[in-house]
Amino acid sequence: MNCSDTAGIGWPLFIGLGANTPGPLGGPRETLAWAVSELNHLLEGVSFSSVFFTAPLHYSEQPHYFNQVLRGFSRMGPRNLLRELHRLEKEAGRCRAGVPRFGPRPLDLDILLFGDYTIASVDLQVPHPRMHQRRFVLEPLQELAPAVRDPRNGALWRSYLAGAL
Repeated sequence: MNCSDTAGIGWPLFIGLGANTPGPLGGPRETLAWAVSELNHLLEGVSFSSVFFTAPLHYSEQPHYFNQVLRGFSRMGPRNLLRELHRLEKEAGRCRAGVPRFGPRPLDLDILLFGDYTIASVDLQVPHPRMHQRRFVLEPLQELAPAVRDPRNGALWRSYLAGAL
C-alpha cells in the first residue's frame, strides 16, 4: 500500500466494523450490513471480510460482537472520512456520552489503515493503535489482504496474530 491516489480511485484504506447491541436499524448483523452498504456509497472498490463473532474485551459485561473489516479506496482525506464514519455511527444509534469506553454499541467504525500514512493526533490515530493486539481485526484483515504491512515497521500484519487477544 502507499499514499498515492491509486489509479485515480483514491487512497487505499481498511475500516474495522463492530456491533453488539440492537439499534434503530435492527440487530448487530443488520446494522453491519447497513454500514457496508453505506460505505459502498462513500468509497470505491469496496470488498469486505466474513463476519466474525467475538467475545468483548476490556468490559466483559456486554454481548459478544459481530466484527468485520472492509477494504476500499477513498477520495476523502482521513479527517473527512472520520467525520463520515462518526455520522454513520450516530445514524445507527451510537451515543458516545455516558457509555463506558469499551462498552456496548450498535455500531463502531474505526479507520485501521489509510494508505501508508501514520497519523498521531488526539482525535485520529492511524494505524489504529490497538489493531496489532486484536484478533477480531487481524483475522478479517488477513482474510482480505494477507500481504498488507504495518507502515510503522514493515511487518506483515499477520505476524501479530500469535500475540493477539
